[in-house]
Amino acid sequence: MRKGTVSQTVLYLACKNGGKTPEEVLENTWHSFSTGSGPANVCAWNPTTGNYDRPLYYYFTTNGLGNTSCRKLLRDGDGQCYAWADLLSACWKANGIGSTIVFLAAEINSYPPAPFLVRNVALKIKRPQSNITGVYRYYEDDFDLSPEGVPGQNMTTPRAKKFNIHFVLQPDLSTNYYDPSYGFKAKDMKQYTPIAIGAWSILYTETLWAPQEDDPQRVLLTGTLEE
Repeated sequence: MRKGTVSQTVLYLACKNGGKTPEEVLENTWHSFSTGSGPANVCAWNPTTGNYDRPLYYYFTTNGLGNTSCRKLLRDGDGQCYAWADLLSACWKANGIGSTIVFLAAEINSYPPAPFLVRNVALKIKRPQSNITGVYRYYEDDFDLSPEGVPGQNMTTPRAKKFNIHFVLQPDLSTNYYDPSYGFKAKDMKQYTPIAIGAWSILYTETLWAPQEDDPQRVLLTGTLEE
């Protein structure tokens, strides 16, 4: 995709569902990414078949970690959360709708932020370590990451479950948060957090962890890279 041009796939995803008002176009474009309860399994133009049947993956290979733009996602068919946010942003932009990429983090006053685990995870042990008290009393190795998790685009369970930061979008026409990687949206982080988070951590003398349900009042924090 040459600089200054709009990808054929972007135009297809932006326009295939139509709409008569900006608000309707916003949601109809979103429906190219979401079924309403999960990912729509987005596909790009496939010059071999002449159809939009080339799957675009969220963290399918290790290349996904390094692909942070719409262009690279479309090129390789695999990308991380920023690339997916960039793709949805490009689709809204094609319809004249602006948006802001928002980062989500467990902490915003430390670098790197304390990591978190995306659902689903399970504890390997039945009891916490005897020398640790309080809610945050587990180690990362105490968690099993193998259970089928929150599905991502064209992935039943994305390769990555541990993050320090995650990117979503907030369009100019809405206060909702739209997550194209997983295909769901939320009105605020109080609604978003229990859907996505499997376990929290805190940075203390060492990194300690707790299942999300052990600290249900904690929510993800938001910010923008311009701040």
